Amino acid sequence: MSGGPVRTGGLRSRIARALARASAVLGAEQPPSSDGAGRTGDTGPRAGDATPADGDATVGRGTRLVAGRAPLALLSQISADVTDGHVVVAHGRPAIQGFLGGGTAGLEVVDSDVGRLAFPSYDRFILPHIKANGYWERSETDLLRSMVGPGDTVLNVGANVGYTAIALARAVGPEGRVIAIEPSIENFSLLTFNLDLNSIGNVLPVLAAAGDTTGTCRLSVSPDNTGDHRTSPNPVEVAHRSVPLVSLDELLPESARPTLIASDAQGADLQILRGARQLIERARPSIAFEFWPTGILGAGDTLDEFDRLLGSGASARLILPESEQPVSTAADAVRRLEDAGCDHSTVVLTWPNTST
Repeated sequence: MSGGPVRTGGLRSRIARALARASAVLGAEQPPSSDGAGRTGDTGPRAGDATPADGDATVGRGTRLVAGRAPLALLSQISADVTDGHVVVAHGRPAIQGFLGGGTAGLEVVDSDVGRLAFPSYDRFILPHIKANGYWERSETDLLRSMVGPGDTVLNVGANVGYTAIALARAVGPEGRVIAIEPSIENFSLLTFNLDLNSIGNVLPVLAAAGDTTGTCRLSVSPDNTGDHRTSPNPVEVAHRSVPLVSLDELLPESARPTLIASDAQGADLQILRGARQLIERARPSIAFEFWPTGILGAGDTLDEFDRLLGSGASARLILPESEQPVSTAADAVRRLEDAGCDHSTVVLTWPNTST
């Protein structure tokens, strides 16, 4: 398989134009004051303080949205050979305060099977799992690796702090490209830091949410799970803010031919695929997305886009803990999911001329 790399310069310009049309104001709402979980008051620089980089777009009230490597100048204050350094999260934005003593609320740098990764120490889900086991969702990661090859272009939607992006970057090799899309400024900043920490140079991070249109949306912030920030209401949110929203059709140039779209977006996945109809039609990428019916319906969406993709020629299989099962309709996938006692799993879509 070969999707071919997207030339970085043109892609950054395209992203900059798309983001410029999104009148977002990051950090519209303040997270709570320090509560011992790694969050503090407004003590650090804001995203707009960053040094402009190639591909920057200024939107809203001068807020700088970035598509490029190491977008926040303040991140450069952390050495690439960090061992026990910490970052304090301040007002929803990273504030580097050097290497703080052990036990100071902030970040933890942990070893994983894809490299060293910095996580907020308040994360009670992904961080402790990686600390205990050295990996995160290994079967899903192995599946994604198997769907790409050297030189491919991959879209990683919901990139979090970079675990999957790094795994895919190594799978596609130096001639390939991973476009990592992440709406949370905290996660995005750690994503760029973790890429540098692991000397990954073939990932283009994009600070935005993906959806079926371009504009802005509300990001609901989870208090203890960096993987559960949502563009739909979150019953346990501690804050929310406006973030840029882009459709993949508008974000990527017509020349883009990704091999894989990998989406894990907490119920927004079918909206994302709806916003990529033109891209999917011309490129016929394999698609792996989180199928979480409760989350999809809770986000105000329907399962219709799943059925539309099946009707346009895609084949689908549901990846369950003990088996992979072909599904013919969205309702069939829901039934099989329930029969397996699961509330969510991964669905893989392929086309007649592709394989995984």
